[in-house]
Amino acid sequence: MDELHALRQKIDLLDCQLVELFEQRMELVCQIAKLKQRQHIPILQSSREQEVLRHARSLLHNPAYTDSLTDFMVHLMALSRAEQARHQDT
Repeated sequence: MDELHALRQKIDLLDCQLVELFEQRMELVCQIAKLKQRQHIPILQSSREQEVLRHARSLLHNPAYTDSLTDFMVHLMALSRAEQARHQDT
């Protein structure tokens, strides 16, 4: 049980870092939304999203996680697009 608790504590610490990084990413997304609106650029940039996916996969050390990483990044980019849309509506 101590080992389980220790591993969960490590995950909790990683989750804290993930939340911080997520918040930083969303703040940048808001800035990008404003620029796109001013420059009349559509929110969805498929080529950029493909580039982000390729880059993320290239950083992965364990190929067993490729599908999970892809799902994670696709969902993260969907959240980013939704956030951009929210900021362009204001």
